[in-house]
Amino acid sequence: MSTTEAAPEAGPADELPRVARLIKGFVEHPVTRLAIGLILIVTSSFEAYDSFANDLNPWRPRAHHGLLVLGIVNVLAAIPNLVEGFQHYLAFRSKVPRLIPPAWRRRRARP
Repeated sequence: MSTTEAAPEAGPADELPRVARLIKGFVEHPVTRLAIGLILIVTSSFEAYDSFANDLNPWRPRAHHGLLVLGIVNVLAAIPNLVEGFQHYLAFRSKVPRLIPPAWRRRRARP
């Protein structure tokens, strides 16, 4: 290898500052999306419940209707990632032997 060769280029994720990568990881995490979706569903349901009769007479979609749909979509988008993570966890747990220290094991009482 000569000294004139260029180093391999860094990917787009390597170009982000550390703080930006942390924020992006937090925002794109499935649990974060699930929590945001549930919050949107609950808050928009309260608003929709309060204005249910008024919205039915002349159909007037309002902001809480959109938030309800957005919340449902966020929850549905988070479910596949959570299931995949749980499957990886179960596969990992099946490979790791359970190590219980001898002092923690229950001993039979002797007669």
